[in-house]
Amino acid sequence: MAQAPYDVRSITVQEMAAFVKIRHYSTVMPRLTKACFGGFRDGELVAAISFGWGSRPRHTIQKLFPSLGVDDYLEIGKMCLRDDQPKNSETSFMSDAFWKLHKQFPDLKLIFTWADGLWGKPGYVYQAANFLYGGFIWTDVYQTEDGKRIHPLQLQAEISKSGLSTTRRTNRPTEREMAERGWQHYWGKQFRYVKFLCDAKEQQRLLAESPFPWTATRAGYPKAADLVWFQKVEGTKLPCEQPKFTGTWDSQEAAA
Repeated sequence: MAQAPYDVRSITVQEMAAFVKIRHYSTVMPRLTKACFGGFRDGELVAAISFGWGSRPRHTIQKLFPSLGVDDYLEIGKMCLRDDQPKNSETSFMSDAFWKLHKQFPDLKLIFTWADGLWGKPGYVYQAANFLYGGFIWTDVYQTEDGKRIHPLQLQAEISKSGLSTTRRTNRPTEREMAERGWQHYWGKQFRYVKFLCDAKEQQRLLAESPFPWTATRAGYPKAADLVWFQKVEGTKLPCEQPKFTGTWDSQEAAA
């Protein structure tokens, strides 16, 4: 028997964060969160999604679509469902959440998101929802001795806390400092996806100005075979297996 649609309604950032903390592989909520929606069944929160911006909102959107500004788009920050939800529930939940989001922000032209290959995610949930795929970038992260993942943008707080000696603007630890701390350094792919909310004419205009080729064909989408990882070993990046992170490093928890 088919499941009834989710009862999708707004939830607070605090409700979203509490749900994410126990159900998402990356527990740190984005700082620039604008809206959160929960999917309820029988009065229980069983799905949640947040929307906002990353660390450089204007730079992000104008690199993708040069004529747009920060008010024209939002990014998916976090999305997770309770484990007992039926297979492929993400697609129907996202669709309902997008409808609610567009009602709240009627001038939005698109939703942008990344699928994180470092976590082994080529973006199947976005492919099922007919997002357009726009290629990938290489990104790097550090792994602490206890397996936590640290994004380079988090290093300022970590290095201040730990007493590492580097003074570079990006606060990248040296190989000696990483060895002393038991850290590892990995690279992997991040895959671009976009979902248009604007009309077909505006969509075509935006696709024409974008420097990236966008596709929604099955053959064009990335798959598991496209996931590749590298690890820095004695100054050289070498192919490796997927890194196994125990979670994401939380500067607030570490400072407590």
